Amino acid sequence: MATPHLRVRTVHGTVQRVRYPAVSLPLALSREGLPIGVQLVAATGREDLLLQVAAQLEQAAPWKDRQPSIFVD
Repeated sequence: MATPHLRVRTVHGTVQRVRYPAVSLPLALSREGLPIGVQLVAATGREDLLLQVAAQLEQAAPWKDRQPSIFVD
């Protein structure tokens, strides 16, 4: 069985190979202060829907002023 980080890479690779539009967004922080993200994938030619949903999610869970606790300047 693949470890979780390898499984994510496998899904990402599949999305790239079939050329579906996709976007990854930071969503929250774990209890340890690490970022948790989400990857959204849309049907071919539906970049408009993908960007609309991504914008709604980013508006609902703003990230621009947040940094993981492990962030180093």
